[in-house]
Amino acid sequence: MQDQLNYIKPGRYKKPVDADSRRDEFDLKNGEVLYSGRPVDIIFTGDSITHFMEANLYYGRFGLVLNRGIGGEVADILAWRFHADVTQLHPRLCILMVGVNNIWELDNKISKKGAYDRRAANKVLALLEKSYRSMLEEAKENNFPLWMCSCLPTGEALPNLDLRNRFIVEINQMIQGLVAEYGTKYVDYHSRLVKEDGITLQDGISREGCHPNYKGYTMMSEVLTPMLEEFFQK
Repeated sequence: MQDQLNYIKPGRYKKPVDADSRRDEFDLKNGEVLYSGRPVDIIFTGDSITHFMEANLYYGRFGLVLNRGIGGEVADILAWRFHADVTQLHPRLCILMVGVNNIWELDNKISKKGAYDRRAANKVLALLEKSYRSMLEEAKENNFPLWMCSCLPTGEALPNLDLRNRFIVEINQMIQGLVAEYGTKYVDYHSRLVKEDGITLQDGISREGCHPNYKGYTMMSEVLTPMLEEFFQK
């Protein structure tokens, strides 16, 4: 029997990507939500840091909370699936964190001086900006707020730690500029989770220097919860 509910199912991307791993799951879940007619209060979307978060544990009191994060996600693929996994569900609010996975390709493009190749780094920044703008524009056109989260610092024994963390600061500065331009909110997890050096993830709050553990997610909730309380009191 054919699915009679008319909703967007984007299919697989034109090349194999991590987003494909949850496409069937999200298509089915999106259908459930749309068929129910129940209003969606918050959609979290992004990469594995969102995927692994037990969102309802921290934010369930704010209503119907959906998690549309995918491990390994990059900003440009999220922009491609954004209409299906966020916009068509008509959330009151979307909270987005993505970008760190776009950096990994730079680990193979380090100059003899021990820095990221600047041309390659600028290409990553340009792709991120294009992707962020695409999602911000779509949210604006469809009348729901899109809050942009900082990329998290990284720590412990990850490779090229200093280079990546300094580049994350560059990304976060760009995000703050876009947030100011579009008149939306910046969720500053970075300042809460970083060491005194301003670039490195605090010890003991992640699984391996990248993904938060229960302490890290609790600290993140301490940043976001007051913002949500203010938003939902309006």
